[in-house]
Amino acid sequence: MVSSRNETTGRSVIASAATAARRHADALFFFLWIAAATVKQYGVVFDVAVRPGPWLWLYTPLALLLLLGWLWTLPRRAALSLALLFDLLLSVLFLGDVLYARTFDTVMPFASLSYAGQTGKVADSIGSLLRRTDLLYFADLPLLVGLWYARDGRFASMRRWTLKGAGLVAASSLVLTALLMIADPVRDKRHDGQLKLVGRFGPVYYHLLDIGRFAGRKLLAETPTETEVARVREVLAKERDARPGPLVGAARGLNLIAIQMESINSFVIGLEVGGEMVAPNLTRLAKESLYFTDFWSQAGHGMTSDAELLVHSSLYPLFASAAYFDYPDHIPQGFPMALREAGYTSVAINGGTADFWNRSMVYPRLGFERFLCVDDFVNDEPVRFGVGDGSFFRQVEPKLLELKSPFYAFLESISTHHPYQLGPRLPLPLSAGELSGTIVSDYAEAVRMTDAVLGRFIEKLKENGLASRTLLVIYGDHGAPGIDRKSLVGHLLEHVPTSEFEWTRFERRVPLLIHFPGGAHAGTHEELCGELDLAPTLLSLFGVEADGYTFFGQDALARGGVPLVVLPDGSAADGVRFWSANGGKERSGECYDYQTRQRLSRGDCQELVARAAKDQEASRDLLQRDMAGMVVAHDAP
Repeated sequence: MVSSRNETTGRSVIASAATAARRHADALFFFLWIAAATVKQYGVVFDVAVRPGPWLWLYTPLALLLLLGWLWTLPRRAALSLALLFDLLLSVLFLGDVLYARTFDTVMPFASLSYAGQTGKVADSIGSLLRRTDLLYFADLPLLVGLWYARDGRFASMRRWTLKGAGLVAASSLVLTALLMIADPVRDKRHDGQLKLVGRFGPVYYHLLDIGRFAGRKLLAETPTETEVARVREVLAKERDARPGPLVGAARGLNLIAIQMESINSFVIGLEVGGEMVAPNLTRLAKESLYFTDFWSQAGHGMTSDAELLVHSSLYPLFASAAYFDYPDHIPQGFPMALREAGYTSVAINGGTADFWNRSMVYPRLGFERFLCVDDFVNDEPVRFGVGDGSFFRQVEPKLLELKSPFYAFLESISTHHPYQLGPRLPLPLSAGELSGTIVSDYAEAVRMTDAVLGRFIEKLKENGLASRTLLVIYGDHGAPGIDRKSLVGHLLEHVPTSEFEWTRFERRVPLLIHFPGGAHAGTHEELCGELDLAPTLLSLFGVEADGYTFFGQDALARGGVPLVVLPDGSAADGVRFWSANGGKERSGECYDYQTRQRLSRGDCQELVARAAKDQEASRDLLQRDMAGMVVAHDAP
């Protein structure tokens, strides 16, 4: 009898609970919907391996209320149905972020929709990126659907929001978010990249901010006129009448490995300190390569990222900002895509973090299919920005062997980054004498170590057979910052620069070595050229046409062209004259004879200044106003 009563009581409790669940299904649905979307945002943050910010727990639900709070003003059936649809779309978005991050180490930028056709080519198949745990992004859907069907048919248990109430919720969410962002102590650290924003705000807010920035640029930008487009096309067409050089197509069919070396000046070639060679491998390789002795870094505020922009897009950098940050979605397809269209596999490999300098967002636009970064290496030699050169180049070699030929592999060294102090990882100290303990000796020793690493890497390429079928390009990204002009550098030079022209040339010249298999075509080239010219020069060597690309540089090996190197502050050289803009200050420039180094009247540089300004203005307009597509379209026959 007691048992029967207990069973009846139990059934009654279950029935009551079921009835309550049905009556409050809407409320349960709402809170589960918010909770599930919040948890999935955390899932993205942890999946892309970024540290969550201290207020992420607040940002994530606030973003949902701000974005989708209006749903609850609709009739219940419509509200719940649309909430299910948006939950599914958010799950797809989050999974897309994760898959994108597994290739490019960042979440999808809105601008990536403009090159969505490339996205499917970044891996052998989407299936190779998927993991079983990815199903968890959709795990809440069955429960939400169950609650949708358990609604008791009345949709009356949860009061419908008024438009005024929904507006108040959205406004409150926006105000609270703004206050949190203002209080964020690291809100201006843009160089940390997009992933850091995802970790601090969550993926929903990141995408809202990203779309807002993108839309703001588009809405505020004036559509270029036909005259403005024609002016840019005219500048791009300059020197196209130059005769092809003797090595057009000489590298056709070869692989390409380009190494951008951090803070390497030309003066390290042949330099001795304490009777010891600082860069013996680079010095020896220079004799076996096309060695350009008057190759200038044109990087500006963006430093290493500017060098990448110059080399791969052949665009001038901006004067007071970094294009990789301010206009990442405007950067046109570049040298990597040109090679891809010629049948090359195009991969960027960097021992640093993927999001530093916003590379993970820019590389797909340039045309790289894959981006390997610190997460793809065993970091057994940590330095300030990632994997030290010794470990990096040791681990790169087998990765290169896995690439489908022909390939373009873009590598970067980082151990010679300022302040050049490698401590116990420095196996090759120099007898620096009076320079010991100075930044100059630290720099020389760091260069010596990276040079030794480079020597071992080249030997490995010979052993595994890659050297016999690869064009190897090595260049410096920019000069060595922090080196005092006179008191320290003077100890390394036979002749200490005395004019602004000589100092600029000394600080801006970086090595460029183009090494053919077996040392073919080796020789010294004294032609004035800069990083802007490297893409068209290499495309010429590979016999690839640059039609359809907005390259402002010119083939450094062409015959009959007039060289032009322009620096971010407006300083310029053409091999005949040099104009020093003195940091861009008005009416303070100086004109020099390029060969004699003698100072001339300012009027002697008038033509050079006008040509440089026209080039820079056209490049700036193309980048800031996103004109590449229009210019290329006008170029089409």
